[in-house]
Amino acid sequence: MMREFDLLDECLKIFPERFKSLPEGPGDDCAVITARNSSVISTDSLVENVHFKLSWSNPRDIAWKALAANDSDIAAMGGSTIGYLFSIGVPKGYSEIVKELYQGFLEYFLYKESEFGIVTKLLGGDTVFSDTFFVSITVIGNSANFKGPIFRSGAQPGDLLFLSGAVGYSALGLSYLSGTQKEEFENIEVQKAINIHKRPKAEVILGKYLGELGLATSMIDISDGLIQDAIHICNRSSVSMNIRLDYFSSYLKNLSVLAKLSSGEEYALLFSVRNNKEDTTVLSELLKKFPKVQVIGEIVLQKEEQLFFYLDEKLVPLSDFLKKNNCSYADIGYQHQGF
Repeated sequence: MMREFDLLDECLKIFPERFKSLPEGPGDDCAVITARNSSVISTDSLVENVHFKLSWSNPRDIAWKALAANDSDIAAMGGSTIGYLFSIGVPKGYSEIVKELYQGFLEYFLYKESEFGIVTKLLGGDTVFSDTFFVSITVIGNSANFKGPIFRSGAQPGDLLFLSGAVGYSALGLSYLSGTQKEEFENIEVQKAINIHKRPKAEVILGKYLGELGLATSMIDISDGLIQDAIHICNRSSVSMNIRLDYFSSYLKNLSVLAKLSSGEEYALLFSVRNNKEDTTVLSELLKKFPKVQVIGEIVLQKEEQLFFYLDEKLVPLSDFLKKNNCSYADIGYQHQGF
């Protein structure tokens, strides 16, 4: 096994200088950043055999997903990413895997630069010997609005509920990778699902745009499944939601609506917007700029249950919706392997 600092030096050489933190780059005891507005900070970890398996995800995919998951958290607060701290647990014999991991980090940095013109920074981190291979990322960002970030707690009755795009693909991709998928899908859909599961794309531009506008009253990214994440907004905002299901029946016809609503690691954004005349023009511009965004429901006064679904134009509470699908609340949402 390589010595820790020798391995780290080789990995850091992979990164062009423009991606290293200013003024000195990684190598000091702390990173130095200058933030405007409110700082937003998050951390997320991926652990082998809990969040991924090397038998179906290569190290570059793992690196990409780790960064995308953290960027999604920043986007969900209406912010933009400044940079990342990488903490990596390295078992014996994993040195080459870690080098591949850093290549994957670079691929993600290059993707953001070429796709969005965004140059984010490697701020630093830690590398340790470990019995278990893990990747833990801390991301630091800025709120895009001087008034502060977008919280989960601001939804109000009368607000419209929006989703940034289709969900369900990540769960479908995982089911094919794990060999548990039973229904047949077209090869093009299967490959799309696998790609989305391995290399998700966070809504970094939409999240920042919503933050700048100050339009969204609440927001969350879909990491644990739409049902579970919608409930998080309801609980924090003391409201309920009425959700329409017609959009979810318009794609992946062989995947059940419940499976789509339970699919985690999607990193779409679920957000509420004021429904008033003053915001009509801004909302119209938003939908033109981001055509995948769909209105899927509305925020209502808090009721005995958090979520209600339109079935044949009748509102059905989540408990009855689950009964119709022969499952319980414990069966829905994304569960990490091993829990």
